Amino acid sequence: MTIAVDSPPRVAAGRPRRSDSRARKDRWLSFNLALPSILLLGAIQAYPMVQGVLYSFQKGKVAKPSQGWIGWDNYSKVLSDPSFWSAVKFSVLFAAGGVVLSYLLGLGLALLLVRDIPGRGFLRVGFIVPWVIPTIVGMTALRWMLQDQYGAVNQVLNWFGIDTIYFFNSPTWTAVAAIVAKAWRSFPFMLVSLMATLQSLDDVLQEAAEVDGANAWQRFWHITFPQILPMSSILWVLMTIWSVNDYETTYLLTNNSANARTLMIYSFDNAIYHDLGRGAASAVLTLIVLAVLSYFMLRLQRRAGDQQ
Repeated sequence: MTIAVDSPPRVAAGRPRRSDSRARKDRWLSFNLALPSILLLGAIQAYPMVQGVLYSFQKGKVAKPSQGWIGWDNYSKVLSDPSFWSAVKFSVLFAAGGVVLSYLLGLGLALLLVRDIPGRGFLRVGFIVPWVIPTIVGMTALRWMLQDQYGAVNQVLNWFGIDTIYFFNSPTWTAVAAIVAKAWRSFPFMLVSLMATLQSLDDVLQEAAEVDGANAWQRFWHITFPQILPMSSILWVLMTIWSVNDYETTYLLTNNSANARTLMIYSFDNAIYHDLGRGAASAVLTLIVLAVLSYFMLRLQRRAGDQQ
């Protein structure tokens, strides 16, 4: 006995599917609904940026920003100023040290907290505290802890027989204190992001490598790290930008010490107290450097993603 089976209805050639048409309409509807917000936020972001670029080619003060077009004079003055290059040097050291230290600390804690250890929930909440605490509170507390005579850090060092360290009198120790403070503020962001990435990884490769006799370091370096490299690249870019643009950490920690002047402090002081155009020129130069750095680091992230 033969059983007849009805074949599914065919779609006419060249006729678009109804679901595809509906999907396109939904996408256009979503774009049209988001367009007013995109234009508004874009205008809010673009206006001060364009205005700052225009100020960098003019002479002026805060009270009277436009006093005449002087071309590239502000840029030449900034590039010939030794204080600018000192700020560049400290900003590079501050950003690199803060990113490396916060990443290593966040990664180490993330690798620990993804495991089933006692008190994991309490530790996760506790390690996020430096991220949510107000900056002025955190930096004031760290400044008191690093005081010469009555600070907690020097009290502990003296108890072990180590001489007092004058953190805010020496350029080297001031840089160390600023980097540690930045890492203390930033590592919770690294921790949360890396912990979420590690929890999304498949354990099959780890188990296979362990069966093949790979030790913990080999499994991390050849399996875990390549998988978290795309996210790590994004974190490095974001943290570098945030570190270079960080004004409050070093300002509050060192009380605007000459040993810890970043590009943001240099630009702000020039714009407010000296010449608005020179401060704007310094800010534009910083923006260009950050844009180039972000481009190359995002290329690294894209290349790491393509290799997976």
